[in-house]
Amino acid sequence: MAAAAAAGLVAAVVGTIVVLRAGSGPDGGPDARPTTGSSANSALPSGWRPWQRTLAKSGGDVMTRVDGTPRTVSGLTGRRCLASGTDLYCGGSGVALTRLDTRGHMAWQRPTKPGDLIGVADGLVLGTVEASDGTTRLEGYRTGDGERVWKTDIGSSYQGAVFQRGRHHAVLTQSWDEETFQAVDVRTGGTLWSRRIAHGLSCGPDVVAGRPLADCGPVEDRGDPDTPNRLYAFSPTTGVPTRIATLGSGSFLAGRSGDLLYLEEHGDDYTDLLFLGTDGGRERRVKLPLGLSARQTTPTLVGDTLYFVRQNGEVTAVSTAGKRLWSRATQVEWLGPPVVSGRRDALYLGTAAGRVIALDRGDGRVLWRGEARTDPGGIPAELTLNGDALTTVYGFDSVEAAGTDVSRGG
Repeated sequence: MAAAAAAGLVAAVVGTIVVLRAGSGPDGGPDARPTTGSSANSALPSGWRPWQRTLAKSGGDVMTRVDGTPRTVSGLTGRRCLASGTDLYCGGSGVALTRLDTRGHMAWQRPTKPGDLIGVADGLVLGTVEASDGTTRLEGYRTGDGERVWKTDIGSSYQGAVFQRGRHHAVLTQSWDEETFQAVDVRTGGTLWSRRIAHGLSCGPDVVAGRPLADCGPVEDRGDPDTPNRLYAFSPTTGVPTRIATLGSGSFLAGRSGDLLYLEEHGDDYTDLLFLGTDGGRERRVKLPLGLSARQTTPTLVGDTLYFVRQNGEVTAVSTAGKRLWSRATQVEWLGPPVVSGRRDALYLGTAAGRVIALDRGDGRVLWRGEARTDPGGIPAELTLNGDALTTVYGFDSVEAAGTDVSRGG
């Protein structure tokens, strides 16, 4: 969205949708287990101290769209740093490719400046580099030392997202015709398959819970909220597309117990939560409470709880059974998606200025508010949690990273 980490994979996130691993907590209450970006390890890693580091001077390259997403960071990941294990891999937006550990120590840095980060999988950091002729290369760099292992020309296609393919991973890319999709082998950079869905469609790629998908509509009606879209699932191994659903306007959340979870919207509100079978054989619908605005809102799934974060600072928690749990006005605007601590039973959200706020998972009350670290601007801070060590990546003209002990508050 919104990132999901599984089997060493940092999965990409579609648009403003944040994907977190779903747990198995009881309906109507928060999942007790930590999720993506969270750790049940010791409260703080051995030898950890608060830290701050400048990653790069971007020289104003970090431009934002009206919705607050960065222009120079992949629309799927929307991040300048990706977490894998306890390390961060940073790049894009003028940031040199860098590996940081949770203590803020730099393991290595390379002069390569990927335009976008795609993911971390199979021992490689994946990024794209734009060539002088306007085409794009997909490149794989070793996590151990940052050296490039392979490069693949992907033309002017959509730049990709990582999905699970058996024991290994591949990158889903989309050709300029918006109907043809390819799978690139993460280990070698070779093309595994290429498939055209149909003629006369305009498709957008999705990767949800490691599963490659295509959300398609007629070219002449693409984007019309009254025109249902067709959802296709690709076979990860062969690329054969199968139509599994017809959907109205909405947003994907995650995969859970073999289903794909989809938020459907009507007018300006989210109205229904759909559980879709990946084989197209079943569909279950849950009505959501009234008044869940779909405008300027980032939805996030954590365990059995949906969190709706509005740009005005309001955060609302709703169970996957459709029950509103709580809603809070935090008095802090332009918050990004949360990371969650099972140890502290808390949510942490950050602003573009690097300010972090902590909320109680049970009732949404504010536990503490941190101070802004820089001038406002850019995109909400990117948060990664390891035990009680919270790493915050923030900044607009200068990209900064900092480590905070959440047990001591802001």
